[in-house]
Amino acid sequence: MEERTVLYFNLLGSFMCREAYRGETKNSVVPDKIGKKALSFLQYLIVNHTRNISSEELIELFWPESNSSNPANALKNMLFKTRSLLKIMFPEHSSLILTLQGCYAWNPSIELCLDSEEFEKMCLEARKQSGKGYLDTLLKAVRLYRGDFLSGNDGDWAFSMRRYYQTLYLDACKMLLPLLQAEERWTEMIGICEQALAVDFSEDTFVVCQMQAFIAMGHPERAVETYGAFRETLWEEFEIEPTEQVEQIHILADSMCQNNMEAKDILKLV
Repeated sequence: MEERTVLYFNLLGSFMCREAYRGETKNSVVPDKIGKKALSFLQYLIVNHTRNISSEELIELFWPESNSSNPANALKNMLFKTRSLLKIMFPEHSSLILTLQGCYAWNPSIELCLDSEEFEKMCLEARKQSGKGYLDTLLKAVRLYRGDFLSGNDGDWAFSMRRYYQTLYLDACKMLLPLLQAEERWTEMIGICEQALAVDFSEDTFVVCQMQAFIAMGHPERAVETYGAFRETLWEEFEIEPTEQVEQIHILADSMCQNNMEAKDILKLV
């Protein structure tokens, strides 16, 4: 059987793509000079690569009736731009987007792989596992999340999906952290908390785990610094105070800085 060409698209974090064929992989370049709307249009086609997309759906999404006098013609022009863009990105392929009866679809001879789909699959699979497999799958999923879904796309369709993937990611982190804590993998805990707080800075679960990890490593002063930054940001954004649990960890860290407690006592308290 003839080996198929596979196009890989990174949608979590920076938008990137590469092509794989017969064991060889080469990166493709997304042109810098491309309008936001044209890029969003291409990304929408990529995200929905598993189905046929009707003209009506694309027009309703990208050319609302109030914004265009001739949406059908605007769609034709955009498809021309998209095919030209794909030709630049993948010069060896000329018919990636097919025009069917009233709809458009990706060429079935080309396989598309999206990191967002792989990430979602891992998150859902992890919930069915236990033991080391559970931990390993969660770690792989969290590491695959390199940033928010299509972070530069401000379209409503991208925003709703971005929230979905953020929720999946934050839930995966919450499931993973207790497992790492049980194995005393403090450095990994701190890194995961930092990335998770970049997605949702107000989630006290990650602040608590990060402070606990610093304390366990014998750096209560860093836990105090973490608390201070979190408290300040929380007040600036919402004018609210940290939760009681955060305050309790802070009191512990602060007292440790003054009393110079030994490592064995620190671990017991954590």
